Amino acid sequence: MTVIELSEYHHPGINIRVAGPLALGYEDEKRFLGSHIDYLGEVSSDDVINEMSSSHFLVFPSCHIGEGYPGTIIESFQCSLPVIANNWNCLSELVRDGYNGFCVPKLNASRLLHLALLMQSDQERYYRMRINAFNSGIEFDSHVVYDRLSVALGI
Repeated sequence: MTVIELSEYHHPGINIRVAGPLALGYEDEKRFLGSHIDYLGEVSSDDVINEMSSSHFLVFPSCHIGEGYPGTIIESFQCSLPVIANNWNCLSELVRDGYNGFCVPKLNASRLLHLALLMQSDQERYYRMRINAFNSGIEFDSHVVYDRLSVALGI
């Protein structure tokens, strides 16, 4: 899914903020100005939490061959943000479809808009997913991980 594809779908009340590097051939951020898409560029690690705290959910459309456990998804969960992600490699181990977000095969702009509208219209489900996202983030808290490792290693 490209930002260009997203720009073709617009729904009142839904604004999209894109952060991070753009794929080759889509580097010219000026083409997004004035639309419902705000291209932030690369966000510093100091500003990630602020950006996430002013969002309703995270879209993670990666299909990168080397994608493992992305820290961005874990940070999103720790900010109580549900995630909409491609069902790619091991992402479904993090994003449990319908629980802490949606893990969608072949995520495209039309499907993204549908899921965004679903979360907007079903507030009870959305808030339940936010709680579940936060609980999923706790699994990666350094103290929790340390305690699990200590038990597993017998120390």
